[in-house]
Amino acid sequence: MSDAYDMNFLAPVAIDTEAEPSAQDVAVLITQLTAEGSAALFAESIINPALVQQISEETALKIGGRLFSDALLIGSVS
Repeated sequence: MSDAYDMNFLAPVAIDTEAEPSAQDVAVLITQLTAEGSAALFAESIINPALVQQISEETALKIGGRLFSDALLIGSVS
């Protein structure tokens, strides 16, 4: 999907949505967002909104909305 829309997906946490990123993880993400000239943030529905708000404040990026990971699937799921 990222190729089709020329987008990069970056995440403050990995696959484990129960995990909290370290301060270093968040700092690296903020640096990467700034370096790549990101235009907006989109928060997955299961991620802590306070974390996304913090990243938004530190990068001056607007939060574009919430994503629902189930909605990103292409094709049918059995």
